Amino acid sequence: MATGLRLKKLLADRGVKQITVAEAIGMKKTAFNAIVNGRATLRVDTLEKVCAFLNVSPAIFFKYEVQENEKSA
Repeated sequence: MATGLRLKKLLADRGVKQITVAEAIGMKKTAFNAIVNGRATLRVDTLEKVCAFLNVSPAIFFKYEVQENEKSA
């Protein structure tokens, strides 16, 4: 799942509006909307601010899958 979609789902699950997050982290609402909708890249510094505001770990935006050959190592 793309980062923007994960962010969109997180906001929806928590009932938080994009404009609320954008204002809280000091970002223009149009720039934040572009990130949420996959038209702009979510930078690490922005990710840190979003996670701090929502009180979540940045790890929820990353998915690590163990490959079969790594399991036997």
